[in-house]
Amino acid sequence: MFIQNKYNKWYYSIINNATSRQTSEYTENHHIVPKSLGGNNSSENLVSLTAREHFICHWLLLKMTTGDNRRKMSYALRRMMSGNKYQKRYGSSKRYENLRKLINKISYGKKHTDKQKQKISQALKGRTFTQEHKDNLSQSKKGKPKPKHIADKLRILRKGKRNSQEHKDKCSQVLKGRTFTQESKQKMSKNHADISGKNNPKSKVWEVISPSGQKTVINGNMTQFCQHHNLPPSVMRRIGRTGIKPNSGRCVGWFVRIIET
Repeated sequence: MFIQNKYNKWYYSIINNATSRQTSEYTENHHIVPKSLGGNNSSENLVSLTAREHFICHWLLLKMTTGDNRRKMSYALRRMMSGNKYQKRYGSSKRYENLRKLINKISYGKKHTDKQKQKISQALKGRTFTQEHKDNLSQSKKGKPKPKHIADKLRILRKGKRNSQEHKDKCSQVLKGRTFTQESKQKMSKNHADISGKNNPKSKVWEVISPSGQKTVINGNMTQFCQHHNLPPSVMRRIGRTGIKPNSGRCVGWFVRIIET
């Protein structure tokens, strides 16, 4: 489990010294064999260390392990360092920076195994939050866009996914009777104007041919075109995406295709 090197000797030297002493200083409980490496909460596996000794021991554990065990020890050390008070308590800003870089290098790109995912899922199952906690989470996220990698992942997961009728009914029930202030309406109008039509980076260029044979090229303004000609935009877009022409309704005789996306 542990590499036999100088760090191993230093580690057990601190442990043995702490085991045989009595002190009135502030101390913290430390698992000699970490729980993530198979240790337990028995008195034989626990020792009282000063805050400085505790940090040094976790730093030494990082030097005494390899592979997945080293990743686990880097996570434990990162948890200890997750706050400026630890940066001030345990050394210079340079040492703090170097340790954070080392931990990040070890942990980068690591993925949970199926067994780890099941363990995390089981631990979180049934967890509930107070209304105050929910409000705090909501407030902390308000106005902040999702990171690009998360937004892209969600977009891929939702692509082509169709909501069930039950889900649609629930959404309809939640939104029923909802009203917006004039200020909210103005903000939504302004935000939409900034990305609508050809200003939208995902806008499409459509070629539309009327029943009389008149050809029109539309750059991202399909809704405006349809409103002008009293046509349903959703049906016109569906014609352009699928090529299937309707047999009834206002769009009969119209042809739509996507020229460029």
